Amino acid sequence: MFYRLDVLPLKITPLRDRRADILPLAAHFLQRYKHLAGDQQCYFSEPAKQRLTSHNWPGNVRELENTIQRALVMRRGQALQAAELGIETDSPLNCGQKEQSKQGLKASKRQAEFQYILDTLRKFNGHRIQSADSLGMTTRALRYKLAQMREEGIDIDLALGKAA
Repeated sequence: MFYRLDVLPLKITPLRDRRADILPLAAHFLQRYKHLAGDQQCYFSEPAKQRLTSHNWPGNVRELENTIQRALVMRRGQALQAAELGIETDSPLNCGQKEQSKQGLKASKRQAEFQYILDTLRKFNGHRIQSADSLGMTTRALRYKLAQMREEGIDIDLALGKAA
């Protein structure tokens, strides 16, 4: 069956990259499942709208649909509140800031790793074999890390205090 479906591959961007589609889809699901609300007309409160648009939606549209169904069952009034959505938010960061934060975290990890390698090399007076053993890596892996550091613009000899 996969090969029959693969005849016409469709590439659909994830919901997290189509933020403008989230609220119209949510409104559509609200209308579709309004029978769960009984006779009351339901709508999203502003905090609920913000929570919907700030969520990453790893489950895409299906997750959004399930979230709306759950919110309609759990609601306490006409206005669906953010807490009734059941979406966990770690921080008020938007998606672009999260991506930027991830890049910053990767860079910080890399810098910390490089600093740890330099500290270990200083501890063993630049001796690569002892440093690699202490770091728990092979000398080849250490050479690779040192090459990465040079590509990042770190002067190893200067950092170790050796004359070039």
